[in-house]
Amino acid sequence: MDIGEVVLRIEANAQGIRQELEKVVKQLDDFQNKARTADKQASASFNSMIASAKSFGVALGASLGAAQLVNFTASIFNLGGRLADLSARTGISATLLSGMKTTLDQSGSSIESFANAVSVAQKNLGDIEKATDPAAQAIAHLGLNLDELRNASPDEFIKQVTEAISNIQNPMERAAVGAAILGRQFKELAPALAEAAGRFDELRERGWSQEQIDALDRAGDAWAEFADNITLYSGTFVTTV
Repeated sequence: MDIGEVVLRIEANAQGIRQELEKVVKQLDDFQNKARTADKQASASFNSMIASAKSFGVALGASLGAAQLVNFTASIFNLGGRLADLSARTGISATLLSGMKTTLDQSGSSIESFANAVSVAQKNLGDIEKATDPAAQAIAHLGLNLDELRNASPDEFIKQVTEAISNIQNPMERAAVGAAILGRQFKELAPALAEAAGRFDELRERGWSQEQIDALDRAGDAWAEFADNITLYSGTFVTTV
């Protein structure tokens, strides 16, 4: 997955970020060596992220102080935790969520709104008892099979629904059908879903693997412990471990 879709690109002094990030890597390496519960895979994941960030020229440079650098790094690791938690709670693969993140963010939505809407919508399909239910009618209007959607994985459910909705040419009809299935959140998600239609497999391939996300989640725990032991003096790192 393109690291530029996950981290904030701030144009500054590229040489400065190399120096600052190398300091962070060294501090984290020292911490991992001392901490009994440090996860080796988390450390490897962190170093891999730093290497990728450098290769893509993510520059925080002289304008970014130590505190901002700590927060910047934490935000990357926090994403792994968010993806893992959302996937566990909603059943949507963390790989799809990570692949959809940029599209959702750019449209003014979020992976949380997307995951929650999909989870609730599929659950509601399971509660339908009559063919006259608005959601059942919307599914039939799309030419989809209600029972198949009930039993589909959340990834497959939203893929089929999104691609069928995208084939509706009339905007008002498209909005009505989308709302009948995904509820009020369809209005917020509509731009991102329109962008994702026909590209779900591509977006999933661009996302992080479950192994990568699990490693980021573990790295986040290690980083949080590391950051708790940091004292900042004049923009430099001083650890207490």
